[in-house]
Amino acid sequence: METVLINDVKIRLKGGEIGIFEDKNHSKTFAQISDKDFVSNFETYQGYNPNFGFSKSVFWVRLELENQNKEQDEFLLEIAAPLLDSITFFQKNGEKYESIITGDAFEFKKRPVANRYFLFPFNLKSQEKQIFYFKISSEASLMQFPLRVWTPLAFEQYNHQFQFIFGIIYGIIIFILINNLFLYFSLGKGNSYAYYVVAMAFSLLVIASLNGHAYEYLWSDFPFLQQKALPMCLTLLDFFLVLFCRRFLNTHIFLKKFDKALRIFGFVQLGFFVLTIFLPYQYAMFLSNISATATAIVLLVTGTSATLRGNKSAWFFMSGFSVYILGYIIFALKTSSLIPLNPFTEYSVQVGAALQVILLSFALGIRIREIRNERNEVQRIMMESQKEANEQLESKVEERTSELNEKAEALENSYRTVSILSSIGQEITASLDYEAIFSVLYRYVHELMDSPFFGVDLYYPEKEQIVYVYNIENEVLLPEQKIDVNNPNNLSAYVVRKRESIFINDAETEIKNYLPNVEIVIGEAPKSVIAMPLLVGERVLGVVSVQSFEKNAYTSQHLEIMKTLASYTAIALENASSYSQIRNVNTKTMQSIRYAQRIQEGLLPRPRILSDNFDDASVFYRPRDVVSGDFYWFETLLKEDFSDELHQNMPNKLKMIVVGDCTGHGVPGALMTIMGINLLNQIIAEGGTWQPDEILEGLDERVRHTFHLEEQLNPKNRRNDGMDIGICAVDEEERVIYYAGAKMPLYIVRNGKLEIIKGSPFAIGGSFISKKKQKEYKINIFRYEKGDNLFLASDGFQDQFGGNSVEGRKYYTRFFREFLEKISPLSAAEQYSAFTKELIRWKNKRKQTDDILVLSAKL
Repeated sequence: METVLINDVKIRLKGGEIGIFEDKNHSKTFAQISDKDFVSNFETYQGYNPNFGFSKSVFWVRLELENQNKEQDEFLLEIAAPLLDSITFFQKNGEKYESIITGDAFEFKKRPVANRYFLFPFNLKSQEKQIFYFKISSEASLMQFPLRVWTPLAFEQYNHQFQFIFGIIYGIIIFILINNLFLYFSLGKGNSYAYYVVAMAFSLLVIASLNGHAYEYLWSDFPFLQQKALPMCLTLLDFFLVLFCRRFLNTHIFLKKFDKALRIFGFVQLGFFVLTIFLPYQYAMFLSNISATATAIVLLVTGTSATLRGNKSAWFFMSGFSVYILGYIIFALKTSSLIPLNPFTEYSVQVGAALQVILLSFALGIRIREIRNERNEVQRIMMESQKEANEQLESKVEERTSELNEKAEALENSYRTVSILSSIGQEITASLDYEAIFSVLYRYVHELMDSPFFGVDLYYPEKEQIVYVYNIENEVLLPEQKIDVNNPNNLSAYVVRKRESIFINDAETEIKNYLPNVEIVIGEAPKSVIAMPLLVGERVLGVVSVQSFEKNAYTSQHLEIMKTLASYTAIALENASSYSQIRNVNTKTMQSIRYAQRIQEGLLPRPRILSDNFDDASVFYRPRDVVSGDFYWFETLLKEDFSDELHQNMPNKLKMIVVGDCTGHGVPGALMTIMGINLLNQIIAEGGTWQPDEILEGLDERVRHTFHLEEQLNPKNRRNDGMDIGICAVDEEERVIYYAGAKMPLYIVRNGKLEIIKGSPFAIGGSFISKKKQKEYKINIFRYEKGDNLFLASDGFQDQFGGNSVEGRKYYTRFFREFLEKISPLSAAEQYSAFTKELIRWKNKRKQTDDILVLSAKL
C-alpha cells in the first residue's frame, strides 16, 4: 500500500501507517520500545503529518520501510519541523541499532545533513525491509513532525526550488527595507521610515527563524541564541510596529486616546522583551505569542479608526497587516491540521509578510502623494482667492502666490533630486574602477551645481599622506599632488583629521573659522567651498570637494546632495578596493596552479614514449580542473640491470604501465599524484621491484606510513587518503602479461570481445581493513595475442553525469565497456578522437564531474 509519506520514491511503508507511542512520563528506553512484544502499544497514524499540539510528552515513532527500487538504495528521511528541540534517530547497522541526536537545542553542525529541516540519510537495498525509530521531544514548539522520504537527487531539486522562492520573498523584503532606509537618510526626517525599516528587519528575522534559515546561516554555533531569538525578535517586532503605527497614522494629532494607549502598550512590550531574555523558552514563546496577538488587535483597531476618519493611506496600512495576520492564521490552521499541508499553507507567513511589505510601501508612497496633493490644493485655493480679491489686495495675493510657487518648486526639486541621487548612486556603486567612479561623480556634480573646480583626494593612513588623485579646474585635469595629513593650512587635511565637512559661501571671512592660512586650490582662490569626508564606518578614505569662484554659490540643498554623493562614493571606493584585492589574489592563485600544471605535466611521461614502445598507443587525459588527481607512469626494466638473486626469475625485458586515480582532484589530487609517481620511482625504477602485486604492497605500506594512517585507531575517523591503481608488466618475448590492481580492472579487447581482468578490492592507503580481513593484492599472469588492445582507465569517464534527462545520470561501467569494444578496431589517434566526441556528446552542457584518464596500448 503506497502512502503520502513518500515523495516520488518507489519505497513502501508497511501497512501504509506510521506507528506512534506517547511516553508521558519519559520512562521508556529504546530497548523497551524496540522490543517485538511492544509493537502492539504503538498507535497507527494515517498520513505524513502527525500533530499533537503543545505537549511535554516524549513521542516514539516507528516506521517499517521496504525498498521497491531496482537501482536506488540511498534515501533521506525528512522531518520538516525546524523548531523541534530534540530528535533521536535510530537506524539498524548490522544486528545493532545506532542513534543520531539532533534538534534546534544542539549545534547546527552536528546535524547529519546541513539543512534547515532535519534530514537523516539511510541505505536500503532493493526489496530490503528495515524498521526505523524516532524519539522526539519539544516543550515550547508544537509537537508536529511531517515525515517524508526522498532520494538525494529529488530532495536537491525540491530544496533548490524552495530556496529560490525564499530568495524572492527575502529579496522583496530586503529591497524595500533598503529603499525605505535610503528614503529616511535622503529626506533627513520622517521617523516612520526608520521605525518601518527596523520593524521589517525584525520581521525578516522572525520569518527566517520560523523557516530555520536563521539558525542555519546566522547563529548556527549558538543553540542558546536559537532558543531565545524567536521570542526576542517577536516582541521587538511588535514594539517597532507600534511606534510605526503612531508615527504613520499621526495618532498624536488625530487619535489622541489611541496614541496614549499605544504609548503604554509600547512600554509593556519592552517589558515583555526583557522577560523573554531570562524566562525559559516555553514561557518566553507563550509571552511573545500573547504580545503578537495583542499587537495585531491593537493595530487593527487603530487602523480601522483611522480608515473610518478618511485616512486613505490607513487603508493600505490595514490591508498590509490584515494580509500578514491572515498568513499567520493559515499557518496556525495548517499547524493544527485543520487545513491540508501544501506549498501555500506551509509558506503563508512568508507570502503574507512579503505582501505586507509591499502594501505598507504603497502606503508610504501615498503619504508622499498626499503631501503633494495638499500643496496642489493650496495652489488652487490661492488662485481662486486671487480672482475674487479686489484690486487693493491684488499685490499681496500675487506676493503670497509667488511664495507658494517657490515652496512648491522647492518641494518638486527635492523630490526630483531624490530620484536623481538614487540613479547616481546606483551608477557610482556599480563601478569597480577608480577612474570610472571619479568620472561619473564629476559628470553629475557638474550638472547639479556650479563647480568650476572639482576634486577627489584619497587618504593613505600608513604614509599619513593625502593624494590629489582627481582634481579638475575649468575642465582641465590637474597633476597629481601629495599633501601631509598634518598640514595645518590645507583644506583636505583638515577634513580628514576632523572627519567633518566644510561649508563656505564667503571664503575671505569664513575660512578663518577652519584654518589660519588656508591653501584652497592650485590657481585662483575660490569664494564658495563644500568639502565632504569619504567615510566607511570610522575609516576616512579621502575627501570630495566642489569649489566656485562666486560668493554664495551653494545652498543647504547642495550640501545635502554632496553628503549623499560622498556616501555613495565611499561605498564605491571600498568596493573597488576589495574587488582589486580579490582579483590580485585570484590572479596569483591561478598563476600558481598553472605552474603546478607544468610541474605535473613534466612528471608524466610523454604520450610519444608509449607509441614508441607499442604498436600503437594513446592517452586520453582530461583533468576536471587545471591539474589532475589521475596520473600514468611508464618504465622499461631490463634483467641485465639487476645482478642479485631476487631478480633471477625476472623476464629479460618488461614494459611497465601504471595508471592511478588518487583521492580528490584539483591541487590536492595533483599533490597525491606527485607522491604516487615518486613512490613508484623508488619502488620500481630505483628499487628494482618488478612483480605488480609486490609493487602494490610496497606502495600501500609507504602511503599509509606517509599519512600516519596506522596511528588512527578509530576506523570511523580514518581518512581515505590514497589511490586506486593498476600495474601492468608486459613481457613481449614470451607474450605474457603480469597484472595486479587496487580497485582498478584491466580491459583487454581481443577479436572484438572485451575481457576483464579484475584487481583486488582494496585501495592503496586509507581504506580501513579489520584485523580479521587483511589487505592482499593478487597477481594475474596470462598470455596475450598479437593485436590485443589493452585499456587502463580511472573511474572518471564512467562517473560523468550526462544524457538527455533533466536530472542526468552517470555514464556507467556497462556503457563504458561497450564503448571500448566499439572503438578497439580504430587506430590510437582515432580512439582519442572518439573519446573526445563521446565525452562532449554525453556531457552536453554539464560540467565535468571528475578527472578522466584512459590509456590504450595495442600489443
